Amino acid sequence: MQNKPFRFVFLVIFPVMVGCRNQPSNAPPPEDKENLTLPKPAPPPEPKEDGRCKGVEITIHTVIIRYGMTSDSGKRDKAYDPKELEIKSCDKIIWRNEDKNTQGINTAYHTATADNLATFSTEAIIYGKESKPVQIVNPGEYPYHCQPHPWMKGKITVKPR
Repeated sequence: MQNKPFRFVFLVIFPVMVGCRNQPSNAPPPEDKENLTLPKPAPPPEPKEDGRCKGVEITIHTVIIRYGMTSDSGKRDKAYDPKELEIKSCDKIIWRNEDKNTQGINTAYHTATADNLATFSTEAIIYGKESKPVQIVNPGEYPYHCQPHPWMKGKITVKPR
């Protein structure tokens, strides 16, 4: 009687396991990983307009990122033009990169990131391109910097409407 469980496992389950191992699979063959093309990720959602700005006349301001800012060569005060910008609540800011790197190659990129990291942060802005508009609603002072070039600093002051 003690051999019955062993016989069941050996006579019933073991042949099923071995038999399944040799069956052809219905799964597709593995893909060639060198030629695999991945789908493009979905773009980030567009920022929604703040309800507090409905019906308000909005001005779009442009801040220029000047040439030669990829090296810390004493040009700290000239990185963003204007360095300090005063706007009204709900206005928008766009940063335009006019900086080629020092070798003249168009690969220099910059950002505009609030020092508190929560208010705003642009994506990388390459030479000749602009950032997406940034809208600040709450009045206050917002110092910012360039992520890869921390010597580049600016400040936005938002006044109430």
